[in-house]
Amino acid sequence: MSELQAVLLCAGSGNRMPELTEHLSKSLLPVAGIPMFWFPLNSISKTGVRDVKLITCEEYRAEYEKLLEDPFYQWDHMQVEVLSLPRDHDDWGTGDAFRHFQPKFTHDVLVVSGDFISDMSLTPMIELFRCESATLCMLLSEHCITGNIPGPKVRRSKGRDLVAWCEQSKRIAFCSPEEDFEKSISGDSWINRLNELTLTAKLNDCHVYLLRNSAIELLATHKNFASLKADLVPFLLNKQFEPAASCESKSPPTCFVYVQPVQNGTIVAHANNLGSYFEISKTILKALPRISPRLTLGQEINFKATGTSCISSRVGDSSKISAGVVIKMSSIGEHVLIDEKARIQGSVVMDRVEIGKGAHISMSILCPGVKVMDGAEVVNCIISNDQVVHPNVKLQNELLEAESDGEDWRNEF
Repeated sequence: MSELQAVLLCAGSGNRMPELTEHLSKSLLPVAGIPMFWFPLNSISKTGVRDVKLITCEEYRAEYEKLLEDPFYQWDHMQVEVLSLPRDHDDWGTGDAFRHFQPKFTHDVLVVSGDFISDMSLTPMIELFRCESATLCMLLSEHCITGNIPGPKVRRSKGRDLVAWCEQSKRIAFCSPEEDFEKSISGDSWINRLNELTLTAKLNDCHVYLLRNSAIELLATHKNFASLKADLVPFLLNKQFEPAASCESKSPPTCFVYVQPVQNGTIVAHANNLGSYFEISKTILKALPRISPRLTLGQEINFKATGTSCISSRVGDSSKISAGVVIKMSSIGEHVLIDEKARIQGSVVMDRVEIGKGAHISMSILCPGVKVMDGAEVVNCIISNDQVVHPNVKLQNELLEAESDGEDWRNEF
């Protein structure tokens, strides 16, 4: 599919999950032991696209380039070029990035977010885009993975979208994120233009788009378009119902939607918030062999020899697990040390974490370098990089991070 280019967006700041992205690019967060961006890159590879542009921040360019030198991140038919945003333009949106690199885009473009994780095939979406000669085709799913968020209980957006579309024709007329629901919505331009129009909040925009090169070119004349999602996509949706004479091209754009059916994959996640990231990190473990033969379930744990139980979990090959440990529905990273009789359930444990004897970790995220001492109990918490939970402490619904000014989490019970 040499006539189609792909763009992998990995410059997101992760502002919906700052607890995890203060020290790491969102697309580099670990999922099943590997950086998140590998999963959308793998999805792109299955389409046959040869030319991929990976857009990131200058701060992380060297890290992405180093990873891409590893054969694990390479496919014979595909070339990945890393493009980095200028250091003094960290506030740029996706539209700004496309405008800056516009000479690089010479064909129609498959745009994939660096936090898109799925076992589905993107090929049917591409086929719809081609046969309908669409200007825009969006991927929507009713099955996007969400989950409970560990840490302090705060009100957060559920990340839903309000969508107006025609199931028969696959045309889409309107798409707006939940955050904008309080604004007045006018459907005068499209409400009577499509037959059997359905208005729903059950579909999620997966931030996977197919765009004609002519649509990308519009960014050069609309310099106020900072974002694809917030500016270019709504512009195209509105323009398709205007008279041809008012359009900047010869004919109005046509916008279609590919709604992922259940038979095309069982895992779909737009991991741009804590809930979806936390849940996909656990849910994906059972789908690893289906996603790619390159993915492994980590080291095997011999229960008879060690008395350690590992159920529906993945343990990194370099991690050391002592006797009598129980691990259920959890992802354990590399170079992790877990002392005897510790219990870990429904949790994400990143690299270089140490968990002491008899400690109990449940429904929590432990970031790199965390130390949980003997007998500590951590339930529904987020423990930030390099923090220490002292012996026999009991934490629940907490966010423990450096800004705590060294609060003493010693046992007061």
